[in-house]
Amino acid sequence: MTALYDLLAVPFGYIIGFFYDISNNYLFSILIITILTRLILLPSTIKQQRSSAAQMRLQAKIKRIQEMYKGNQQKINEETQALYQREGFNPMSSGCLPLLIQFPVMIGLYSAIRTPLTNVLHLGSDAVATLTGAVEKVAEISSQGRATLEIEVLKHFSSLQGLVSGVSEKDLETVKNFSDSFSLFGINLADTPQVSEPSILWVLPIISGLTALLTSIFLLIRQKKQNPDMAKNPMMGCTFLLSPVMSIYFGFLFPGAISIYWIIGNILSFIQTVVLNYTHKPGKVLAQLMIDETVNSRAREQSIKNTAKYRD
Repeated sequence: MTALYDLLAVPFGYIIGFFYDISNNYLFSILIITILTRLILLPSTIKQQRSSAAQMRLQAKIKRIQEMYKGNQQKINEETQALYQREGFNPMSSGCLPLLIQFPVMIGLYSAIRTPLTNVLHLGSDAVATLTGAVEKVAEISSQGRATLEIEVLKHFSSLQGLVSGVSEKDLETVKNFSDSFSLFGINLADTPQVSEPSILWVLPIISGLTALLTSIFLLIRQKKQNPDMAKNPMMGCTFLLSPVMSIYFGFLFPGAISIYWIIGNILSFIQTVVLNYTHKPGKVLAQLMIDETVNSRAREQSIKNTAKYRD
């Protein structure tokens, strides 16, 4: 797992460093990365809209299966899965899968954020070793903090004067400027909120969870209006609860900068969901889906006829 973290830290470190060099603003770098991530995930989100429309179309058949095998849940599940296979439908694509796609992004960001000296500022290994060694002398580092020693350097940089001989003035100035950008309204984004220690940092995971809840509530209301039966689907419960819970959980697990990523991402996701609700209305998508299926069905029939005619 450590190897994976280190591997993903490299490209994300260069991306953060690139936008930081342009703007000299760490939060701007996170904003751009979040926007790019949403753009990359946009095709998956549109596919999710189509998948939701396809599931709406299957509801009548699923209901007949439930009525036919009422009282036999195992048979209902078997027949429902068989229906999905015949129709080429994957229920995961309309539920939690898009959320899972974000894991590599989150891991890469976290890995780059916890190693800013190495992967964002690209200091030499000797300079990094000197700085991390110095911070261990001036600060009481917990066992958890040892995994993020480079962040500890940013938090305690002002206390390292005189202990970092051998590090160039240019590197020290670079670290100082980057350390200054790790603050938002007095909140140090290098700090990790602790459940056992109430502090102002708690506001980040809480806001992260609330912004995720916006999209979940919007989706649930839309489903209840369009298809009450589908709104009872367990996959909707997964979508409704998973995103807010993940946002809060990781907000308390990782440095505050990760919560900033989630907050920005959740807000963009909500805007994207509202816009797609009008540009890709389920009814319109369903109609197009049925047209496409009709065209494909006729094409297959014609192909079969042409093959039979050729054989004759």
